[in-house]
Amino acid sequence: MWRKLNTPGHDAATFSELEGGAELRGRRSSMATLARLRSPPVRADAAWYSTEGTVEGWCGSRRVKLRLRRARDGTWTSNGALCAAVTGCVDLDLSFTRLRICCR
Repeated sequence: MWRKLNTPGHDAATFSELEGGAELRGRRSSMATLARLRSPPVRADAAWYSTEGTVEGWCGSRRVKLRLRRARDGTWTSNGALCAAVTGCVDLDLSFTRLRICCR
């Protein structure tokens, strides 16, 4: 856990190695935006390419729930809808922490 320097709040993260990949879980609390978000795991495969990530929580009084997934062919979906603009991207950076799962 660490204190944010750019706005009042805190970030925290845990990192775990899994069979065939890795997992990152993060939390953010920001007084500036009244956001309280958590990230059920961001997962990566054995080659360190992001495969999925979820963000859940509140931003002020607005509920936030976003699920991002990358298929083997490199296409991404957001809550089940195709995101053609990011096809081929391999990194998912949710900006929760200084630690992130990224490509080589």
